[in-house]
Amino acid sequence: MGWNTLYYGVPAPSRGRRIAIHGTLIVMALAFYGGWIDFLPEPWVERSSFYAALVLGVAVTVWLAWVNLTGRNEAYQGGTAKMLLAAPFCAALAAGFIWCALAHGVAGGVTRMLGDAAFLPPVQMHTVHRRRRRECDYQLRGGPMTGFLFDHLCTSSAYYEAHPRHRVEVALGGFRGRLGFYVTQFGHRRDLGAYRD
Repeated sequence: MGWNTLYYGVPAPSRGRRIAIHGTLIVMALAFYGGWIDFLPEPWVERSSFYAALVLGVAVTVWLAWVNLTGRNEAYQGGTAKMLLAAPFCAALAAGFIWCALAHGVAGGVTRMLGDAAFLPPVQMHTVHRRRRRECDYQLRGGPMTGFLFDHLCTSSAYYEAHPRHRVEVALGGFRGRLGFYVTQFGHRRDLGAYRD
């Protein structure tokens, strides 16, 4: 068994299979990068990325259905009914990953590389302590992060303990570009008292 079989699933992969696998890996890497960074995209970036992701997600789903239903993928065992049932979920999943890759991964990476160092005007946020495996334990929520898919900034336990469940005024620092604002730091301005839900 050679590396082609391990990596592509067949000893002699076609050009289409190579493109599909590498494209999927690139989109997944950009989506995970976009989920990892603190990036505030401009509204037009989110909107444009949504429409592009929707078109690409449907195109990928139609292409996969065509590959599987025409017999080009010998490993496919399902029938037409299963493919038609799974198609909407596949399109939504693909569009979600592509949107995250475009709106956060690509736009955030470009802003980090080409943006100018800047600070946003001070904003009000509040400290939160949560114990979840998928998120950081100590968070700043609210302010410009409200309404985003990734709606918090991670902070240290020392900062939370100094301001437990308090409203705080902070200045977000990072890189400003035409695509958005890449947050790399925050500066504490003042404590505004206890936070009430």
